[in-house]
Amino acid sequence: DVEVGNLAFDYSTGRMYGVDYTNGGLCLIDIETGDIDLMGTFTGDLGPAIMPAMCVTVNGTIIGSDMYGNIYHVDPDTLSCTKLGFIDQSTWFYAAMTYDHNTGNIYWNPCMEADQSDLYLIRIDEENVSPDTTEIVKIGGVSSDTGVEQTVMFTIPTVEPETKYLQVEDIEIVQGDTMTAIIGGGTTLKTRTTPLRPS
Repeated sequence: DVEVGNLAFDYSTGRMYGVDYTNGGLCLIDIETGDIDLMGTFTGDLGPAIMPAMCVTVNGTIIGSDMYGNIYHVDPDTLSCTKLGFIDQSTWFYAAMTYDHNTGNIYWNPCMEADQSDLYLIRIDEENVSPDTTEIVKIGGVSSDTGVEQTVMFTIPTVEPETKYLQVEDIEIVQGDTMTAIIGGGTTLKTRTTPLRPS
């Protein structure tokens, strides 16, 4: 019962992220089963809202945009969003975004109707992701006479980065100190892993 949008694979953790349109947040997608793990809703400068475009850099930095031309950095642990910049957009829109592993550039296409489908280049400093170190450059228009809705954009790495996985370091039962059960019966234990969402 969740509508999932823009997908992005994080080579630094082995996680497949998806935008959760239903709740205004992110989710993790099990690439073997398709199961969805809702991570929560966006907070910070964005708050619970739709983020139609998102990508993950080679170092695991998540960059996304809302429907009004704002660009955000998303903390993968807290889903707190920090606004990095914006474009002058007169209408709401859908969008696509991709990270180019060959160049380190981010490409972004917000679009909704004719003459409102521009392609942008975004550059960030991954050592210091902030509004001061973010550059957003308009490359040109890609809309047709009747308008276009860009929903997917991707690049293919010349050499695919090595995937690193988050291993389980610890697991604990968080059910409580005591439990009453019937001999021969069954129960489900609540657990927590470190890190919280291993891959």
